[in-house]
Amino acid sequence: MADVLMAGPFVGELGHELFCWQGRLRWLAKHNYERVHVLCRHGHEFLYEDFATFSIPNGEASGARLRGVDFLCPGREFLKYRPNWSDAKLESVGFNQQCFRHLRQHENPGDTIVIHARNRKLRSFDNWPKERWDALCVELSRYGRVAAIGTEEAAYCPRGAIDVRGLPLVQTLRDHLLLAKLAIGTSSGPMHLASLGGVSHVVITAEKNRARYERHWNPFNTPVAIAPGGWQPTVHDVQETIEAMLC
Repeated sequence: MADVLMAGPFVGELGHELFCWQGRLRWLAKHNYERVHVLCRHGHEFLYEDFATFSIPNGEASGARLRGVDFLCPGREFLKYRPNWSDAKLESVGFNQQCFRHLRQHENPGDTIVIHARNRKLRSFDNWPKERWDALCVELSRYGRVAAIGTEEAAYCPRGAIDVRGLPLVQTLRDHLLLAKLAIGTSSGPMHLASLGGVSHVVITAEKNRARYERHWNPFNTPVAIAPGGWQPTVHDVQETIEAMLC
């Protein structure tokens, strides 16, 4: 075993980077290597700053072995999670050999409700309709300030919400998501960040993803609720789920 691990770059979905990659690298840094250097995407440095040095790659990297250095590409120890895996299966593939850092650095959340109204072209049938987001936002205004996060290209800002889309990921996390009293969205990276930040969240997703959100990808037991109705619940069902979480 070499003393130094060079890892990355990981270029898949944020959820898999959070729960199948950065946690694994942190575990390896703690148990197997004296130093870890991560090649990571711009804006994702905060995921590795507590245990590794990092740099932004100029091109694609391939697996290699140098003198005194192991090179780990996502194809080798990337823990390819499947929603139907049992706890025994997770254990057998090393899924539990991960360490996670709690992202929230303060005790008291703010009074803002953060929403991520995903509106991406990939699997667009999983998007919740804009008119339902608009209707929900009207109801949420009773509970205080509502802010919409995400990218301008792949997230919608419902009517009545404060538009804070387009900010760098770390700024969105620090200034908005981690200060929220509740986060709401379809299954997406921001909901996974809410889990790591201890932010209660309501997720619109398929029932098969329940174990992922409640247990497998929830290392700090963050309060989470899955809205009934799969990818296309009614506004009423989402609102009732939100009210139960706020109470």
